[in-house]
Amino acid sequence: MQTKLITAVQAADGQYKIAPDELLQAAEYLHRGQLVVFPTETVYGIGALVDQPAALREIFTVKGRPQDNPLILHVDSYAMLQRYVQPLNAEEKLLVDNFMPGPVTFILRRNQQVNDIITAGLDTVGIRMPGNVIARSLITACGAGIAAPSANISGKPSPTESKAVIDDFWQKVACIIDGGDSAFGVESTILDLSRKPYHILRPGAVSAAQFNAILQANGYVAEVVEQHDYYLPNLKAADVPKAPGMKYRHYAPEAEVKILRGSPAEMAKNLIKLVSGKKATAATAKIAVFVSRDLYAALPGAVQKQIDFPYFFEDYACNLKQLPHEELVESGFSSLDKKAFQAANGLFQALRQADRDQAALILVEAVENMGIAQAYMNRLTKAETK
Repeated sequence: MQTKLITAVQAADGQYKIAPDELLQAAEYLHRGQLVVFPTETVYGIGALVDQPAALREIFTVKGRPQDNPLILHVDSYAMLQRYVQPLNAEEKLLVDNFMPGPVTFILRRNQQVNDIITAGLDTVGIRMPGNVIARSLITACGAGIAAPSANISGKPSPTESKAVIDDFWQKVACIIDGGDSAFGVESTILDLSRKPYHILRPGAVSAAQFNAILQANGYVAEVVEQHDYYLPNLKAADVPKAPGMKYRHYAPEAEVKILRGSPAEMAKNLIKLVSGKKATAATAKIAVFVSRDLYAALPGAVQKQIDFPYFFEDYACNLKQLPHEELVESGFSSLDKKAFQAANGLFQALRQADRDQAALILVEAVENMGIAQAYMNRLTKAETK
């Protein structure tokens, strides 16, 4: 299969945009029942139109994705969302109005317009309105929702740059839209509104505190709770998960992944031990680290020389100009640790780069498990070699 590459241009306002004729060309591929990879503010997605069952099945085939792992349905507006879900109550609509468009997926009660292939037969659907202009424009051009999981081979790190999707899907899909680096670098927060209390099934850039602040400000009970059980051990083999990321191992590179936990001194001590142990058993093995510059600077020079590929949190930063509700995003992030935000933004790129560099081992610094750091630790925990 020939793959058409469409490259977006970054405008002065920070937004990436593509020419109208190229946008229509990408939409035409989708209408023909073909797959298109497109950027979002979280990670890149690989999409098919909601009413194209053969194309929806093809997503699972090209990704190697289990059939019981639901897809997320992307819409361009509240009006389009209403076409696919049961009527929302006032509380649900309040949250949708305040967090769409943006890096949030809501689990809602679906209607018959949504194919069982998307939901794995469940009576709910994960649905979101991306903040990325290209993504929403593509949906608008199609006139229908686009079902899309992350554009990676299942189990591997999610793609936050076009290089990653080209690596995985060149000549496997009809079209790839290069829209620059993703703004957040981790997938959307998934909030289950189909039952109370409302549970966050997958942490992301938006936290329970942010949801609850909106609820309380409008006279509702703060009933959004975090889901800390990353592996959901009570989910049995025959059970269908409500949302992506709940059942299967994700985000894992070919390299062995080990997490550095504890105080800075404890992390440095463990890093030295792990590097020494790896070199003792495989002297030529290449070692990568994804850490803060402060942690790296605390290492003895002799240990630094044994690290082949140092990747640093500080080399990654989010472009807030790409994001909707900028004032809400900035206020939500102002209290977060800057290091955690950079770490979340760069994790998937670092894991993929370790594989490109043919590292045998990558050591990754843990960060305090709150705010966006919770999303970072969720992905990192799943990537770690057990």
